[in-house]
Amino acid sequence: MIPIAAITTFLGTGKGKLIIGLALAGLMAAGFLIWIAFLKGDIADLRGELSKRDTEIARLDKKISALKLEIRSGEIEIEKLSESVANSENAVVALRGQVADEKKALRQYQIDLNEAQQLLAKAENEPITNSTGVLSHEDSVRVVDHYNEFWGLCPENAARPH
Repeated sequence: MIPIAAITTFLGTGKGKLIIGLALAGLMAAGFLIWIAFLKGDIADLRGELSKRDTEIARLDKKISALKLEIRSGEIEIEKLSESVANSENAVVALRGQVADEKKALRQYQIDLNEAQQLLAKAENEPITNSTGVLSHEDSVRVVDHYNEFWGLCPENAARPH
């Protein structure tokens, strides 16, 4: 058995108090060192998490850059499409103008054609040329002029009364 009286006597002396104090100080130092070791582990874990977050942030930054580039490409494409729409609208306006001009030309052609047919009908009842082969009737001249012009014949080559 451990003699309790001897222990209490020893603890009551200065040397005992010193040893108890040193033992408590050693325990406290060991606890402090253990606490520091745990803190170092926590710091390492936090650094690992921070590294993961930094990697994730870098990946997201790249993704954002790619999306910005895609948006810019889309904006450029929209600008080009807007220009194309404007050009198409201008072309449509120009084509409508040409259609209107062609309608006017068609109306004039129909008027000229009707006039020529009327003149031709009149001229069929009258002789076109006299015995010398020269055109003798003014309506016949206009019919011939119209058909020469219509078929693109040179008026210089067409027969004319003298």
